[in-house]
Amino acid sequence: MLIGQSNLAGAQSAFVALFQEAFNAHSGPYLHDLLSVDYKTDARFVRVPVVASMPGLRRWTGSKYFKSPRAYELTNTILSYEKSIELDRLDLDSQGSDAVAQQLSVFLGSAKRDLTKLLWTSIKANTWTAYDASTLLADAHPHTNSSGDNLTTSALSHSALKSGKAAMRRFQDEDGNLLDISPTHLIVGPAQENLAKELTGAFRPVYVNASGAEATSSVVAATTSPNAFQGDMVVFVCPEIAGNEWAIADLSKPGLRPVVRYVKRELEPVMQNQMTDEGRFLFDKYRFSVEGDFVYGPGAWQTIYGSVS
Repeated sequence: MLIGQSNLAGAQSAFVALFQEAFNAHSGPYLHDLLSVDYKTDARFVRVPVVASMPGLRRWTGSKYFKSPRAYELTNTILSYEKSIELDRLDLDSQGSDAVAQQLSVFLGSAKRDLTKLLWTSIKANTWTAYDASTLLADAHPHTNSSGDNLTTSALSHSALKSGKAAMRRFQDEDGNLLDISPTHLIVGPAQENLAKELTGAFRPVYVNASGAEATSSVVAATTSPNAFQGDMVVFVCPEIAGNEWAIADLSKPGLRPVVRYVKRELEPVMQNQMTDEGRFLFDKYRFSVEGDFVYGPGAWQTIYGSVS
């Protein structure tokens, strides 16, 4: 227990243990676990070479055809993040103050949720410049033999899902080689959860008016129809998505994700718990922080398609 520790070194160890317990209490997955891949770095400025297309297999007639793959380079700047709390020393040192321990546990455990907030805020803003100088989600990406369109303004519906899946499966490199992209996950917020499950379930609702099938307006009846999307995609509900945004993503390829997190220092607990520390000396308070040095950046645009408006 952190509470009631008379040995300050022991309190430090207890705090670290409490962080690990709280941080790992929820096995997830969280959105950042799905959409991002971590790369470790010791640098402040991370230069990342990207090879966008590779030659495909061709029949060997005459001399070999040597292609120079199109290469890009991204530079990402590591940023520092923190969340901090301070508690009265007497509250912390008092026996039986379980409420303080619970407060610390919630504070520490919410760090994983904070990562998801950072990630989704950046995706929704859609201001990241990907390796091809377009935003991660864009109406057109260059150097592809397909449209390179992975951005839509359509609300989530059966037809929008059908269009998005078809677009992803048509993604090609600049030589016309299909990239074998097919969405595995449908990502929504709580407001879209029921609709997402209807669209990916065994049967989907079909609304009918006097003229036949109807989206939602002038509905006079409803029926169900077998759903071609059944079993195609896993519905992932992210509480941090507050609106009607949605995305589909191909998360089947190891190491290939729409987002990359470059990590110099992983989130870790830090505390000021010495009697001579400034906060204790001036205000009789102990201070606790969670700190880390990392940055989220765009990854493979081909693995995501969606609406962020």
